[in-house]
Amino acid sequence: MCIHSNSNEEMVPRNKWFMKGVKRLKSGARLKGMTAVLLAGLLLTGCGGEEDESVDIDMTVMSATMVYSEIFNMMLEPESYAGKTIKLDGWFSGYEDPSNGKVYTMCVVPDATACCSEGIEFVLADSGKLSYPEDYPEEEEDITIIGVYDAVGEEEDAYYVLQDAVFTE
Repeated sequence: MCIHSNSNEEMVPRNKWFMKGVKRLKSGARLKGMTAVLLAGLLLTGCGGEEDESVDIDMTVMSATMVYSEIFNMMLEPESYAGKTIKLDGWFSGYEDPSNGKVYTMCVVPDATACCSEGIEFVLADSGKLSYPEDYPEEEEDITIIGVYDAVGEEEDAYYVLQDAVFTE
């Protein structure tokens, strides 16, 4: 496709098929049909996998960009996600606070470019029976978890985690 400048100093493509499409769009012809085809294409392509019906939000079928965006929204508006069952995959990260022995576990999720990571803390349903690190996955091991996103702690110090989480396939 060649591009040239017209008298208004705009860059204008000289591809005849492109120009025919522009004329059709300007005239409104076939706009409804094209919109229907685009919408059908978007609906049919979906997110890439079969969604788990037992959860409210299944991030395992979303693209990396969508997962990153969803987690970002969860951090901004946690009340909107409170009480929802969420399925998420990423890699395991754990930490035991030496001052009190409390174990903190996270599912870490990179963004599409793998430059930035976000994570959601989770508490396993049977965490009281487990010993860290022996009964947990290896650091950075791939995991898939399901849990209920809810607040822990007092109102002023409350923060949200996936509670009653379980590892799944």
